Amino acid sequence: LRLSGITANSRCTVFRTANNDLIVYDPVAPTEEFLEQLASLNGKVTHILLGATTYEHKAFVGPFSRKFPQAKVWAVPDQWAWPLDLAPKTLGVDVKRNGGGDLVDSASVASTYPSDFRDEFEVKLLRPSQRLGLGYAASEAAVYHKPTHTLAVTDALVNVPSKPTQDYEVDNLRGVGADAKTDKSLGQLVLSLLRLTDFEGGRRIVDEYWSKPSSDDSLQRGWERNVLLSLFFGPAPQSIVEPHASFSKLPGAWRVAPVTETLVYKSDRVRPELRRWVDDVSKWDFTYVAPAHFAAGKGSPAEWKRAFGPVLSGERDPAYSAGDLRLLETLSAAIQKAGVI
Repeated sequence: LRLSGITANSRCTVFRTANNDLIVYDPVAPTEEFLEQLASLNGKVTHILLGATTYEHKAFVGPFSRKFPQAKVWAVPDQWAWPLDLAPKTLGVDVKRNGGGDLVDSASVASTYPSDFRDEFEVKLLRPSQRLGLGYAASEAAVYHKPTHTLAVTDALVNVPSKPTQDYEVDNLRGVGADAKTDKSLGQLVLSLLRLTDFEGGRRIVDEYWSKPSSDDSLQRGWERNVLLSLFFGPAPQSIVEPHASFSKLPGAWRVAPVTETLVYKSDRVRPELRRWVDDVSKWDFTYVAPAHFAAGKGSPAEWKRAFGPVLSGERDPAYSAGDLRLLETLSAAIQKAGVI
């Protein structure tokens, strides 16, 4: 995913069942490369799961499902579109085809999962009773694969790697990190815009930075700057210019992403249901977590609850500095006052 040169990865998780069928959670674009990877698993795609309502995950369900017309499609309820709230089928999310349906709690009376899915998977649905502004439903389905003890989620958690992973473009990250005053690079443009706007004293910070020799490790600096900009949107100027101090606090733990925490989970319409969902998911015996963004890896119910602790208690994750959160929290306060969240 790319926005003005800042990039983020998007993950699809594929499970193989005992029958050698493939269950696809949050499909990415059905490129030739991805379809070849699926074909190499020598299984049949029988179920396609959409775990959230966010556009970057919903966009590929239609194109992907057309490649596998016999597969059942399951999607979290309360899908939405903006600026026109189009029906999910219009966007290619056809849950009625082949007998699919809503991705809801396995224990719910509304659950109609067939035995090939029910035998190996359980689902817990985050579904706030009220939508947020613009009709956005902050719904997400956590899926647990019992044989492999794997938890698949979409946007609930992130785990930031200390180094860029292979799904990031090295040249793009080098461009984000190359920021000398004479460079014609994305990094130089970012600092020039920060200097021009003088956001929170950015002009002085940039001038001081440009007056000193810069590190040659543009790849690592680009990775760290890219991560902070994608997580915080507008971190503190000092963190944009020299990202390592803020970035170094992030790797090594599962966390709730700052943008999700401040703009979604802080809402009084979401938090009570979030607390119930976090508790329900923590009862599964998972040992591995596969989110849609950043890294997948080992994770436990205790780490899951620890990640949501600051959110549910109304505190700030100690890894997130007040300065880096200032823009998001200002925006959160404004949209709370306006009744958007």
